[in-house]
Formats: sequence, structure tokens, C-alpha cells
Amino acid sequence: MKLEIKLQPSKWLAIFLLLMHLGAIVCVLLLNFPIWLNVILIGIISYSFYVFLNSNKTTKIRYQDNQWYLDQNAVQLDKDSFIARFLIILNFSAGKKHYSIPIVNKDKLRNLRVLLYA
Repeated sequence: MKLEIKLQPSKWLAIFLLLMHLGAIVCVLLLNFPIWLNVILIGIISYSFYVFLNSNKTTKIRYQDNQWYLDQNAVQLDKDSFIARFLIILNFSAGKKHYSIPIVNKDKLRNLRVLLYA
């Protein structure tokens, strides 16, 4: 069986973090800090959100010929992966590196559940 899943960054998480960062900026502006400290704090908060937006990348999971691939690298599926009806968390290991990947897309989730239960 062959299965390929492309994981995209979460839009809901981005919206939530945007609201949290905007709330932090409002709190900084409401406090009576000197102008130079406000500029520094707002710069740090803005940079934090910028780093989050640029750190997300698309990950591709592929299962082919009884082997798992994560972005073209062969990995092993760990036994502590979590499989439920609405959420699958796959834990992979490649040497000393470990990856945890949540999957919630309905169509891909169904196909992956069939593969993992087989």
C-alpha cells in the first residue's frame, strides 16, 4: 500500500498566536513604560511572531514498500504512536532524532488509520 500525506502549517494556530501577540502588544502599550522600552518590547513580540510564521514548513510523510519516509528520509515508526478516531500522532525516529507529527485531516486520517490497523 502506498500513502502520501503533505502536512501544512495550522491556520488556526497562526490566528490564535496572532491574537496572543496582539494582546501582548496592547498590554505593553497600556503600561506606563518609557517609549524606548515600549519600542524594544514591541520589537521582541513582533519578532517572535515573525519567527513562528517563517519556521513553518510543509512536511511530507510517505509510506511505500513497508517503509516510512519523512521528507525523503527513511524513518522508523515508534511503538508509542497514538491512534484515535479524530487524531493520530505519529512518532518517528531516525537515529538519535525523534519527530512527533499530529494528523487531523479527515480523508488522510481515514486512509492512515486503515494502514496502521492492518
